[in-house]
This record gives sequence, C-alpha cells and structure tokens, in this order.
Amino acid sequence: MNADQAGLDPELRLLRFIGHSLPSIPHASGVVNRILKPFYLRKPRAVVQSDVMGLRMELDPTERWMGNLLFCPQLYDPVEVDFLMRHLDSTDAFVDVGAHIGFYLSIDGVRAGIKDPRPA
Repeated sequence: MNADQAGLDPELRLLRFIGHSLPSIPHASGVVNRILKPFYLRKPRAVVQSDVMGLRMELDPTERWMGNLLFCPQLYDPVEVDFLMRHLDSTDAFVDVGAHIGFYLSIDGVRAGIKDPRPA
C-alpha cells in the first residue's frame, strides 16, 4: 500500500482502485458518477487528502469535479492534461483563467518544479 492509500478508509481504497482501473473511453466516468460515488456517498464523508497526477490535493468527494479527481483522475480532461504535460516548460508563463480548484495551474506548478503550487 502506498503512502497515498494509507490514510484512506478501506472502502474508499477499493472504490478508487476500481475507478482508477477504468479505461479512458467515452462515458467511462458514468460508472463513477452513477455507481461508485453514490455508493461511497450513501453516508456522510469528510474531505480527504490524495495524490492526483503527482499533486497533493484536498478533495471533497461530494463535489462533482473533486470527486472525479478522487475516483478517476485519468478521465479528468485527458486531452487537455496531456497537452499541458507535453508542451509546458518550466520557463513558460501560464494563466488559469476561471480556475475552479486550480488544477491546471497546479499542473503547471509541478512541471516547473514547485512542490506546492498553491498560493500562500
């Protein structure tokens, strides 16, 4: 068990394993949104800390986008994430306009070698 999984309850670890195993095909996130998340959220749940694509994030499983990052990060805007990972350089300027949780800005920070790209 890796360090990311150590602090998670066994039920969440199992559901994340299933979600992380889903292929990146159209509508695969429907399995998460219609089965895994509703099953997990059948009782009150707290915010959890988890690693998402190399980023340490606090995620609220009840929130739509954060829940998707928790359960199936490989399905979260794969084309956009792949583009940023391939084209951003540590010297590039990047503006995340309309940032919801700052995910794209965090990707840029990690690419630039910043351990915690969130503003202080």
